[in-house]
Amino acid sequence: MQSRLCKNLPGAFYELIRLCSEKYNIDYVLIDMNPGLSAINQTFFMSSDAFIIPTNPDPFSIMALKTLKTVLPRWKRWSLQSREIFKDASYPLPNTEMKFIGEIVQRFNLRNQKAARPYQGKIDEIITYIESELVPELEKHSMTYDISELISSGRLENHCLAQISEFGALLQKANIAMVPVFALTDRQIGETGEVLDQMATKRDRFDLIFSNMANVVMELVK
Repeated sequence: MQSRLCKNLPGAFYELIRLCSEKYNIDYVLIDMNPGLSAINQTFFMSSDAFIIPTNPDPFSIMALKTLKTVLPRWKRWSLQSREIFKDASYPLPNTEMKFIGEIVQRFNLRNQKAARPYQGKIDEIITYIESELVPELEKHSMTYDISELISSGRLENHCLAQISEFGALLQKANIAMVPVFALTDRQIGETGEVLDQMATKRDRFDLIFSNMANVVMELVK
């Protein structure tokens, strides 16, 4: 029994995703992995063409990035080495690239349309570590995209795809309406006057952030 499981398990997740995508005509599959280094996360990672790293401006994100710098290349090496071993399995390992698209910095408050001072230092630290430490290590293993055109065109400054502040009161409105924050209508916001204007402005800002990020992701992984 254990032999059969080992034979079938490594590529099983990918096969399930592939079959669902074919059945429902899905172009992109997003997998929201939990923050851990489990075997299931490793399997999902090895099934991916690309990945995004979400971060929060706190010390734990830097600690996690230092761990990922070592773990992610190791997971890719294991995948490359194991493809031949499992080539005759019921569900072979997929020929995926596992390339780093970029990071997202989220969950911070704004002050005068910029990250509040307590958060800005950590945001800068995260971006600096990724550019100076994580990206060079991933490049050694062919795990990055060429973003030079996106930088030269001004669409990106570095690998940071977006800085997404706290949604505030919009989050509760979105939960009630069961839609993303950026898809809320004025009616779903349910306010009037200056309050509506302020919340609509925030909604439109989030819509622009997510649209820009989605366009960059689709351009890189096409």
